[in-house]
Amino acid sequence: MYNLVNDKSGDGPIQPYDSSDSVDLYVISTREDSNFGQFIFTNAVLCAQDIVSKS
Repeated sequence: MYNLVNDKSGDGPIQPYDSSDSVDLYVISTREDSNFGQFIFTNAVLCAQDIVSKS
C-alpha cells in the first residue's frame, strides 16, 4: 500500500505537509474488495516516521 499525504494551497504546487502546519490528526482510509479500514495518526507519529516533513 502506498499513501501520499500532500497539501495544495491555492494555485501553487502540491507540497508535503510540514510539522509546523496546523494539522493535529491525519485520517487514512483504505479499501480492498469488501474490506474497509481507517487509520488515525497524530502529527507527531507521522513526523517520527518521516512521513510528514520536519521544519
